[in-house]
Amino acid sequence: MRTRWTPGTGLLITGIIVATRHWRLFGYERRRQHGPALLWWLIRRIHRHTRYATAGEFDRDDDAGAIRLRKRYADLPRLVADR
Repeated sequence: MRTRWTPGTGLLITGIIVATRHWRLFGYERRRQHGPALLWWLIRRIHRHTRYATAGEFDRDDDAGAIRLRKRYADLPRLVADR
């Protein structure tokens, strides 16, 4: 989840990471420096199907305790792009 602080409204969710499996990125999605090539290759391989949805691409359903995508999963941009 990406967030930012806005005066008057507080914490605003600007996007979420969407995946079909639960994996960790170890912070490598946040930096331009990707670390050792072997580790970067492994992270890209594990997350090749992981997507990113901006705030306009999902809705919160508080009654159901769920987040619903407005787009198909396959139409969302990939989180980890090729180098």
